[in-house]
Amino acid sequence: MDLSIPFLLLYQGVMSLLNWSLVLVQRAHLAGTFMGTFCVSLALVDSLFAATTIAIYGLQDFMLLGVRLTQHHVCLLAQVMGCMYSTLHWPVLFAAALDHLTSPPPPPLQLPPSALLPAPLGPTVGQERVTGNGKGKGRAGDWRLGHVACAGMLWASSVVYVFLGPGALQPALDDSPHLLLGSCKAHNGTAHSLIAIGLLVTVACVTLYGKLMQGGHADSAYSVEEKDSKRSARPLRQRFRHRGEHSRIGIVGHALTVFTKTWAAFLILVVAVLVFRTDVPSHLAMNVLWLCFLNSFLISVCLCAHYRHLKANKISKLTDGFCQWELTFAEGGAT
Repeated sequence: MDLSIPFLLLYQGVMSLLNWSLVLVQRAHLAGTFMGTFCVSLALVDSLFAATTIAIYGLQDFMLLGVRLTQHHVCLLAQVMGCMYSTLHWPVLFAAALDHLTSPPPPPLQLPPSALLPAPLGPTVGQERVTGNGKGKGRAGDWRLGHVACAGMLWASSVVYVFLGPGALQPALDDSPHLLLGSCKAHNGTAHSLIAIGLLVTVACVTLYGKLMQGGHADSAYSVEEKDSKRSARPLRQRFRHRGEHSRIGIVGHALTVFTKTWAAFLILVVAVLVFRTDVPSHLAMNVLWLCFLNSFLISVCLCAHYRHLKANKISKLTDGFCQWELTFAEGGAT
């Protein structure tokens, strides 16, 4: 895929501004999570890449530390960054999912009823401010240190893989003189497309499963006496397990409904890109908005995984800055 160099630089500059805008706006919700740490690192790398390519394009031909830099290096840097970003999609997704699943959800904060609590994943700045617990602050610092180390390892691994791994980068540069060079061959990866397909399939399957389960309970032909007799004949452990499954189905349905309503426009864009098979350069596909979209999906899934903790601590209002989940826990389920 060929991209005009001025368009590439303009898009990269706009994307850097958008990344920093989202990081600053969402800093209260991304703080204390791996995804937030990686978003900050991505914004830094994107800004450095944009500044470097704009400087090279503006100066056109100059020497730096004994190396002659021309517009060919703009294309080379774009391909290197595209290859690096393409290798980072899956590791970042798995690392963020592991962070959300293993981070203990915080207890509900003492806030006004109208205030929404931060996402229940990992220690947050607000939690430290309310509790004032030194032990909690130290634990939050350990989490942040681990997030920074993990993000650094992912970036270092991507650099090693691009230059020394089995899929080492093979630059595809134009042979024309650098002064006549008007476009670059961009690196096209499939990682973001595969993740989008997997996310859409997951949402569709879980939604269909919830509809089928709700329809099965609605169409049940058993009378109240028959239900009571069967419940009494069922072992106590199975009855509690059955009740827990009903509660989790309610959580799944609510979380996915909020997710799809909030990100409806972005989901339509993703579907359109997949249907029309639009090529998206790898270094443009990885951005903070995409990561926030994945973060909302991961939190929706983790609401189901942390159902017991949420119900036990009566955590009913949650937000990640985009989605706002309001849970109502009842004896038999959640809505």
